[in-house]
Amino acid sequence: MLTLNKAGRLQGNKQDVFGKIFYSIILVVLRVILLCIIGIDVGTSGCKATIIDFEGNVKGQSYREYSLISSNYGWLEIDPIQVWNSVKEVIAESISYYNGEDIKAISVSSFGEAVVPVDRKGNVLNNSIMYIDSRGSEEAAFLREKLGNDKILGITGTTVHQMYSINKIMWLKQHRPETYNNTWKLCSLQILYYLSLVPIPIPTILWQPERWPLTS
Repeated sequence: MLTLNKAGRLQGNKQDVFGKIFYSIILVVLRVILLCIIGIDVGTSGCKATIIDFEGNVKGQSYREYSLISSNYGWLEIDPIQVWNSVKEVIAESISYYNGEDIKAISVSSFGEAVVPVDRKGNVLNNSIMYIDSRGSEEAAFLREKLGNDKILGITGTTVHQMYSINKIMWLKQHRPETYNNTWKLCSLQILYYLSLVPIPIPTILWQPERWPLTS
């Protein structure tokens, strides 16, 4: 049996020559394919970019801090434009510290439940209402009364809670109709939307409007 030691080298039964050659080839291919990746972590108070090589060594890193916006008690929003600018800055800065081979992949993680309404030109129409924002409690109660927890659980796999985006979308429709009516798409913070360099939003089953006729 062949295994990898801490140095990333094969060890085990020396008679398994073909197996050793095979695994050595696989390691060479992986080193070529995965020379370096850049990881981007978008949090509620800041974002970070880190460049990591095949062996897990950090080759470049950068961080930018930003603040949540609160115009009323219990309201917490984030400016998606500021977030995007911060993401661009940490990517550029982390790359400036790195002088190795080409970066082969980008991995992005981000906080959820922060909807960004955009128009047909991709312009942001409103700050993202955060999942910890107190708005949405009345909308959650409405959904619970009209549909019931069991039905919602069957559709979404989760129960009703005010933190979820559906409640924030309903709040926008009720209290900011001009923004809602001018909205072309409701995006999830848009980070992947921008990084893809392709101005085409990619819907998922979670965003099928026919599942939520009460918001149409």
